Amino acid sequence: MDKKIEQLKEYADLCEDIGIEYFQRGNHDDAELLFHAALELANECNVEDNDFLVTKLNNLATVYFVQNRYEEAELLYRRGLRLFIDHLGFDHHDLPRLLQNFSKLSRAMDQETVADGLMICAEILSLDRSPIGKYVNHTTAPKGLTSIIDLLNARDTKRRNLPAMDDNLLSDVEIADEVCVA
Repeated sequence: MDKKIEQLKEYADLCEDIGIEYFQRGNHDDAELLFHAALELANECNVEDNDFLVTKLNNLATVYFVQNRYEEAELLYRRGLRLFIDHLGFDHHDLPRLLQNFSKLSRAMDQETVADGLMICAEILSLDRSPIGKYVNHTTAPKGLTSIIDLLNARDTKRRNLPAMDDNLLSDVEIADEVCVA
C-alpha cells in the first residue's frame, strides 16, 4: 500500500480514537468534528477497505443520531448498509451493530415497521454467530434487509411525492453516497 494512503489511514484512525473519547465524555460537538475528519480522510484514501469506511460512517451517524439530526444519520446508516450488502457481506461481524443503531434511529423517527425489521435482522445475524447458528435459516436476514430497503425507498418516494423509482433515477442509497463523499 502506498505510504501516503497508509498515513491517511493512520490519521483517520487517530481522529476516530479521539472522537470516541470525546463522545464517551458527552462532548458530541467535538466528537462530530473528529468523526467527520476521519470520514473525510477515509474517503480520501479511496481504497477498497470498505470495513475501514463503514466504521467511520457508523460513528458519525451515531453522533448525528444523539444530536437529533436524524435525516443526516439515516443517510450515513444507509450508505453503511449498502457497503455491507455490496462489498462486505451478510456474515460480517459489524453488520448486526449497524442494524441495531439504524433500528434505534428508525424508532426515534417513528418508523416502527422499519425499526422492528432492522432489529429482527440484527438478531438473526447475531444468532448465526452463536452455538445455535447452525439451526438458523441463513437466507432470512438478507431477504429481510432487501425488503426493508424497498420499504425505505417506497416511503421516501411517497414522502417526496415522486413517481416510483425507475432505471433512470438514482436510488436513495446512491444519493446518500453522493451526499457523503468528500
